[in-house]
Amino acid sequence: ATVSYYWSGSTRAGALFCNDLPPLREGQTFQVWLTTEDGIYAIGSFQSWDGVGQHYLNLEDVPARPLAIGVSIEDTPDAAEPGDMLLIGDLR
Repeated sequence: ATVSYYWSGSTRAGALFCNDLPPLREGQTFQVWLTTEDGIYAIGSFQSWDGVGQHYLNLEDVPARPLAIGVSIEDTPDAAEPGDMLLIGDLR
């Protein structure tokens, strides 16, 4: 799988575009996570269509500068902690 992340510092928003994602089992979702010096934050979940997925990220509630972004596969869209990361990228 591959991912591209676009960020606007002036709006504190971004967009995540993924390709070649694996198929999900029924009930599963892709979950986006941000890591900061203070911890890890669930930013939202999304589905994919034919291996392609995208998610708009509003980071107004993230208190510190993100250091990394990741995507995991979760059994519920509101997971409190990430499972195994499918994708992870350094934002420094």
